[in-house]
Amino acid sequence: MLHEVSFPSYNGRDQVQGWIYVPAAKPKGIVQIIHGFGEHSRRYLHMIASFVEAGYIVAADDHVATERRP
Repeated sequence: MLHEVSFPSYNGRDQVQGWIYVPAAKPKGIVQIIHGFGEHSRRYLHMIASFVEAGYIVAADDHVATERRP
């Protein structure tokens, strides 16, 4: 099962998009995917699928651009 989530970014302007992948059977645990700033979580779908097939919930979100303030 896939749940899409969003929440306000710290900058107060953008929304952070995230996804929670839940296995069909009782989960063994939770894995959170953290990726590089210039990447997106869908690049790791092969790894996410492996964790879900092994019985883990996987949470992944994408970063938003930030601007420097003086």
